[in-house]
Amino acid sequence: MRAPGAPHAFAATAGAAAHVLVGPGLAEALRIEGPDGHHLERVRRLRVGERVTAGDGAGAWRPYRIVATARGRLDLAADGVECHEPRLTPGLGVAFGIGKGTKPEQVVAGLTELGVDRIVPLASARSVARWEPDRADAALARLRRVAREAAMQCRRARVPEVAAPVAPA
Repeated sequence: MRAPGAPHAFAATAGAAAHVLVGPGLAEALRIEGPDGHHLERVRRLRVGERVTAGDGAGAWRPYRIVATARGRLDLAADGVECHEPRLTPGLGVAFGIGKGTKPEQVVAGLTELGVDRIVPLASARSVARWEPDRADAALARLRRVAREAAMQCRRARVPEVAAPVAPA
């Protein structure tokens, strides 16, 4: 739940240069490294003094200010209070038939941007596309990564759950 007088997530993130998901624990100071740090520092070219927001992907988020940059790394200092977006009820889940090529990734990204809470790939008997058992884990990890990236891009406080593929009854 938001603290009294705390801004709504969209209002606070609108003035931020970027939104990044950091996992549980929004400390007073954060260091963003790895692919996210590289993207923000090298690709987006964020600099000292710019505002970003960081979230845990489960509804908590906080505004930060960049205090230092290095090659592929950003150091952030808290620039406001931690806020929590409540989970809306009822939640919205969508199942989709697995398509060929990059279609599943496009579906997951679009559903994430629309605000869906749970995404379930359907492996139907008549589907042309098949997830082979030896590659199913990698394909599912890819869809979860796409959901996380889409949540950061559209500045969502929550990353949707991407379930393992199921066969319709």
